[in-house]
Amino acid sequence: MISTRGIVFRTLRYKESSLIIDVFTESHGLLSCIINGVFKKGDQRLASVLGTGNIIQMVIYYSEHKTLHRIKEAQFAYVYRNLHQKLHKSALSLLMLEISRKSIREHMVNRDLYSFLQRCLILLDNQEPVDKDFHLKFMLKLAGYLGFQPGGRWSEHENAFDLLNGCFVAHDLRDHHHADPESSKLISQLMTGWDDEGQVLKFQCSPAQRRHLLDLLTRYYAIHIENFGTLQSPAVYRSMFLQ
Repeated sequence: MISTRGIVFRTLRYKESSLIIDVFTESHGLLSCIINGVFKKGDQRLASVLGTGNIIQMVIYYSEHKTLHRIKEAQFAYVYRNLHQKLHKSALSLLMLEISRKSIREHMVNRDLYSFLQRCLILLDNQEPVDKDFHLKFMLKLAGYLGFQPGGRWSEHENAFDLLNGCFVAHDLRDHHHADPESSKLISQLMTGWDDEGQVLKFQCSPAQRRHLLDLLTRYYAIHIENFGTLQSPAVYRSMFLQ
């Protein structure tokens, strides 16, 4: 039996009153867990605790020989101010969670990564107004925790971000891994535009540029993470905020 904090990545209702969740735990990495009695008539407390994106404290019957672990009890470890109520924040958090779920493998224990994800969700919850480029900065920072952190910075001579090698090189139109110089410069600015406290430094881009940067960084992840697949949430995010 273990006690640990975790971030709920995904939920699936099972039978009449149970829930299966993918949860990224601080102590044991990504786990699949089941909990019974969630949808009791007249009592929705557990259902609200186990919502997608929530930061929770759990007691789990854990066995390294099992792929599905049973949760004994769960409660909030942090209560969001308005992350789920504010449409922009909710959409951003779902995008961040989908990227994280596709990037993190089961039993990948990384306390620093857990702390980073938790800190980002709390930071987003408390942001007023919301930084429109929060998800892009998140993706660049997350890549470092996953082992393919972009390096270097844009210059007149090294004016293309190489998606394959994660660095800035001289632009070559023949290389389909090279981002265009304009987008590459924006990526460089994003890399140096968010300090360790999450304070936003000066950065400006148009909605069209923001859409393109999201596409480029999604390609970057797909290149460096095996079986990353396609993201569903960016389409929803674009339809709501990036017109």
